[in-house]
Amino acid sequence: ASLTEKQVVFDLWNGQASSSADYGRLRIEIDPILSASSPFRVTVLSGALGLSTSSLEIGSSLDLNSFSDWGHYAFSFANTGNNIVTRLYVNGSLNETITTGSNVGEIRKDLQATWDIDDPAGPDIGWGKLSGSIDEFRFWKTRRTEKQIGRYYITSEVGAGTNTDTANLDLGVYYKFNEGITEDTTIDSVVLDYSGRISNGTWT
Repeated sequence: ASLTEKQVVFDLWNGQASSSADYGRLRIEIDPILSASSPFRVTVLSGALGLSTSSLEIGSSLDLNSFSDWGHYAFSFANTGNNIVTRLYVNGSLNETITTGSNVGEIRKDLQATWDIDDPAGPDIGWGKLSGSIDEFRFWKTRRTEKQIGRYYITSEVGAGTNTDTANLDLGVYYKFNEGITEDTTIDSVVLDYSGRISNGTWT
């Protein structure tokens, strides 16, 4: 808490102003100050609708000591009635379910993800840095079931990529972060996408 108010784990944004009806964002943060209640803060917004970090805290059985060793954390979001059902899974098991907020519509503008906040109306890239390590990252375009998460959380054999395995057409991005180091910065700055969509990332 002495270094940063929050740490951004993941931030997906479509570049629109937060006041715009086209605004779209999915952000997951860790709040070290309020970690005694629930360490994760979640934002899921389409325009002004959805969830904001002030309305959704999840992970009430966790604290900062929970992150002292490797773990698998999966978040799922789905509209239900006028609300969003948010589920947190830890190491393949359902940890907490919260139904709140207002349901969101389709995000029509291009989305770009970063592991830092990137908002012209607020902090710049480099704010809210995550102090930790990420071994693997998957982004699914539809909600994964508890059975799917429990079965595949500990394996990299999810049938990627989508160009060869039609069972995973909903796998949007899959980073393994295991390309190795060549000491050629042009090569080492590329994070390969194993989903088959070639949505490669870039280390900054």
